[in-house]
Amino acid sequence: MPRRYLVPQYIEMADRIVGPLTLIQFLYLLVGGILVYLFWNVFDKIIAIPLSILVGPIFLALAFLKINDQPFPRMVIAGIAYFLSPKDRIWKKTKENIAPVTTKKPLIKQGAVPKIIYEKEAKSQLDRLASVVNSEGWVAKPENEVMPAPDLKSRVKSHPEIRPERTKIASEKIKEII
Repeated sequence: MPRRYLVPQYIEMADRIVGPLTLIQFLYLLVGGILVYLFWNVFDKIIAIPLSILVGPIFLALAFLKINDQPFPRMVIAGIAYFLSPKDRIWKKTKENIAPVTTKKPLIKQGAVPKIIYEKEAKSQLDRLASVVNSEGWVAKPENEVMPAPDLKSRVKSHPEIRPERTKIASEKIKEII
């Protein structure tokens, strides 16, 4: 009888150290609590109350708040990085960016009349292109041959029922295709 093994689950979940709190949450609450305690003991109540109202919720948010399943400290760091990064992209023209454009032959020959494609010819060319696209390359050539797909060689060699050594004719036909 095969053995059964338990597969660990929730391996990305942080360990609960102090009651329902993780170590990081506990440390945020500890630092916030110490600061609020110091405010109450060091400053007068007129200063301690506003400082406690500002600092307490910040550390509570750092410990418990998640935005889009991301911890609040990560969002704070991303916000600071966003505000400190430059917003404007400025292109500075240098001599390296300047490259002269040269043509080897004129686009239209002197005295030449551009080829006029009539509606019927354009429609036939578009139909031909549509058939190539729709058939994914398997389209009849003018000599009524079928064009093989580029990966045919690998498909023929890897197919288990095709064994070119069995018959001479089959191996010759496969060699022609490949």
